[in-house]
Amino acid sequence: MMDPIARAQDLFWLEPQLAQLKRAHRSGRLPHALLVHEVPGCGGSILATHAAQLQLCANAAAAPCGTCQSCNRVAAGTHPDCHRVAPEEDSQQIRIDQVRALTEALSLSSHGGGGAVAIIEPAEALNANAANALLKTLEEPRPGVLLILVSASPGRLPATVRSRCQRLQLKRPPRAASAGWLAARR
Repeated sequence: MMDPIARAQDLFWLEPQLAQLKRAHRSGRLPHALLVHEVPGCGGSILATHAAQLQLCANAAAAPCGTCQSCNRVAAGTHPDCHRVAPEEDSQQIRIDQVRALTEALSLSSHGGGGAVAIIEPAEALNANAANALLKTLEEPRPGVLLILVSASPGRLPATVRSRCQRLQLKRPPRAASAGWLAARR
């Protein structure tokens, strides 16, 4: 698997969002909740993983470094403080019991003594009860918690959820630039 940091930096159309996140992190102003509005296939998951590495990196001065144990564990999906929520196998919805388990995990102190991250994807799969259960955590997360909602259809999320998140919009790159990028990778 390719390193998400390298992947994120390789996707030229993510440069503005990557720079925005890095500036916010360095200035101590990374929001507690992000809503990544993506065009499907344009890197929302990669950006969310990059933001998780930024939050959990052991080398704060160079975050995300991509070489520390925290960055590697986030990339591998094994970091105990990085929680991913998606519809379960037999469902197309994210259910209230999944969100309750997530909020309970986020209320506990982190394993690494630092922050915690939750990535919810696709966020529009939150059913009404699950979205309502998430509101309390969105309103008052414990310090160091970053919630990342990735959605291709944020309009399907309740306004109360959307209003508590800082939005990062990913746009499809121009056709000519995409063609050149793809040709360079053949």
